[in-house]
Amino acid sequence: MSSDDGVSLERVVNAILLGLTLFVLLWKAFPAQSGQTKKSKKTSPPPAPAEPEVPLGEELTLRVEEIHFGQPRCRVRSPGFKDLSTLIKCPADELATEKIDVARIRVELESFWVAQGTRSNRLLFVMKKRGEQPQVTGVVVEAPERQPVLDGDEPEPETYGAEFSKIQLIP
Repeated sequence: MSSDDGVSLERVVNAILLGLTLFVLLWKAFPAQSGQTKKSKKTSPPPAPAEPEVPLGEELTLRVEEIHFGQPRCRVRSPGFKDLSTLIKCPADELATEKIDVARIRVELESFWVAQGTRSNRLLFVMKKRGEQPQVTGVVVEAPERQPVLDGDEPEPETYGAEFSKIQLIP
């Protein structure tokens, strides 16, 4: 009785090993289904849709909610500028006359308008925090040069997003 059990157990183990061997052979024969082609093939992304080039210095009316921050932090007190608390309390019509510097930044297939410079980032922060102003006049400026990435370093992001709550306030 034990010899019959041993033969059936041996047959089961052999069948499992044969199945695993076939699986590995098929997996190696068809790597497109295993996910290896994503790493091994270097394909360039499709070109971004053609957008009209906006000349430097041109003034555009942009939606405040769509403009991204160009700096990760916003100073509460910055030399040469009004305090942030003063800006937040200023009349809406005074804030509506302000213009901010923006640059078109392309990241992969998307492009964004990004506030450039301390002044523009502070004004954008105030406009987004107050939420009263749907549009702002943006003056197109040249996008900053990308910093070279050293070995092992993460590349610095070109935009810090459109959410004012993610911007760190510093004294």
